[in-house]
Amino acid sequence: MKLTLSIKKSVIEGAEKYASEKGINLSEIVETYLVKLAKNQEHKPSSQKGIRSLKGILKNSEDVDYKKTIEEEIFKKHG
Repeated sequence: MKLTLSIKKSVIEGAEKYASEKGINLSEIVETYLVKLAKNQEHKPSSQKGIRSLKGILKNSEDVDYKKTIEEEIFKKHG
């Protein structure tokens, strides 16, 4: 099956360089990532329940924007 994506040129160039260094093609990278992403979604509800139960147990002297922190970490992991 074919899929057309709109991706920034710099991202594609970096991914192609990575693929070349690893001896794989870009399609394999994208497919592997999508498979992992789909598997993570299968486990998401139960893992989030555990995370929610931990919210607020740590005391912090600073006000922390947990939603922003989580979004930043998700972006770091998934781009």
